Amino acid sequence: MCGAAKIIKNDELNAESLHSTIEEMLSNNNLEEMGNLARKVSIKDTSDKIYGEIQKLLKENK
Repeated sequence: MCGAAKIIKNDELNAESLHSTIEEMLSNNNLEEMGNLARKVSIKDTSDKIYGEIQKLLKENK
């Protein structure tokens, strides 16, 4: 079982840790599962929601 993302802390990020993480993800064939999990937690219609919020702000500032 994997998650929707792999996090590398800033203080641990370097070329070697990034390469190792990518190799691990590719060798375990987790990318499809990670993609499915990411889609489950994603926010749908974000562009419409952002547009709606901008419209509200514009109306308030008239």
